[in-house]
Amino acid sequence: MSRKRPKMRDADAEDDSILENTKIQEKEQKEFFKKTRNQLAAVAGAFFVIGFLLSAAVTPPITGHAVAGNALSAQDVGDKVIEQLNSYLLMDGYDAEVISANSTNGMVMVDVKITSGDQSQDVTFFASSDGKYLFLSAPADMESPPEQQDTQEETPAGEYPKSDEPNVKMFVMSFCPYGEQAENGLGPAMEAIGEFVDFEPHFVIYESYGDNGPNYCMEDDSGTYCSMHGINELREDIRQAVVWKYYPDKWWAYVNKVNADCSSSNVETCWKDAAQAAGLDVSDIEAKFEAEKFQILASEYALDAEYGVRGSPSIFVNDASYTGARSPESFKSEICSAFNTPPEACGETLEGGTAASSGSC
Repeated sequence: MSRKRPKMRDADAEDDSILENTKIQEKEQKEFFKKTRNQLAAVAGAFFVIGFLLSAAVTPPITGHAVAGNALSAQDVGDKVIEQLNSYLLMDGYDAEVISANSTNGMVMVDVKITSGDQSQDVTFFASSDGKYLFLSAPADMESPPEQQDTQEETPAGEYPKSDEPNVKMFVMSFCPYGEQAENGLGPAMEAIGEFVDFEPHFVIYESYGDNGPNYCMEDDSGTYCSMHGINELREDIRQAVVWKYYPDKWWAYVNKVNADCSSSNVETCWKDAAQAAGLDVSDIEAKFEAEKFQILASEYALDAEYGVRGSPSIFVNDASYTGARSPESFKSEICSAFNTPPEACGETLEGGTAASSGSC
């Protein structure tokens, strides 16, 4: 359930240094991601004809023996995709490994982690179920005209549907550095205009990640729920959802403290100090966590699917994708452009870094 935001506490003095470190991280990862994208683009340019309407592309056959029409297991197809990438498509110094492989609509969707040194990027590929053909982009749905297909179009900066009380949805992973960057920028904006905005924090949940084991995932009869940075991130996502549901006026104070003091390796003890510092009841959060964890995960996963969310951060203003920068002033200005009649608080100029809009987990 969405709630209006009360005023948040003053930002910690440490926030500026955290943001600066994140910006350095972002610059390094952007270079890696750019190289990875360029490699795949070069492959596409060499082997494929790109459709001018739908941009669907298909490779020549994957090397190795495959009998047309004979379906392989999804895992076998995933292994063939990795062999193709590592043997022929990626440059020296880059390595691909399967995150998950699942059959869907007569094909196999293969989520792949491409790594170089200590940096990595997740990429999704599609392959034919007989392991013979590799697709570098998502196949188009030919049962619907292109204009009717469900795609998320980016909204130009400053152009959002208007309302009396703009709705802002923020989807993050609790230990994604780019998600924390977005929170560091959006937090001060909500401090300034939050009482006029319908703000909702949400979390990026996968149905499959890694080996689908306990290092990444939790499961019950309703399904399997996973997080990119491991089980501790998944548990922290649930805790933050609990805090939002029952203690919304203390949510920002808690999240800022977790971002400043905790990591995915120590959060299972560190979160309690952050909760106490924010004035939260640790025992109550623990009890609600256990009672509601799978209900929360199922709800978040369903909302991710509804909005097409796969990465952190993903932000929507009145259901239009936010494409602006991640500084406090940028967030404030973009959100204020979605008011029918902006409140006086929109005239306040906010201080803070000028973080770029690029970078995601």
